[in-house]
Amino acid sequence: MTDLINHPPHYATIQPGFTAECIEYTRHMAFAQGNAMKYLYRAGSKGDVAEDLAKCSWYLRDALDHGLYARVHGTPRIDPNITHKSMAGHLILTGRLREALAGIERIGDRINEYRGEA
Repeated sequence: MTDLINHPPHYATIQPGFTAECIEYTRHMAFAQGNAMKYLYRAGSKGDVAEDLAKCSWYLRDALDHGLYARVHGTPRIDPNITHKSMAGHLILTGRLREALAGIERIGDRINEYRGEA
């Protein structure tokens, strides 16, 4: 039986390039930085992928606007060479939010173009 409280599948399923559940990364982050990671991590696993990427972008901009982010130490590793998602996760983890935001917005734009929503 799926444990939707302690280990919901959209956060507990280890994503390609990541080495741990989402909480193992976000518990070490400021709120907006952690929420950006959360929406990135679950993108494609719960709900609409473009919507989750847009939410991730919103939280990245908020963290940048308020200066509430930092390079995070002591978390499991993310291999940036596996997927675009793991690259963005690595950038968020290392405090390189502007680079992560640019990449995530490019991916979101491509999804919307493909869907004819751009």
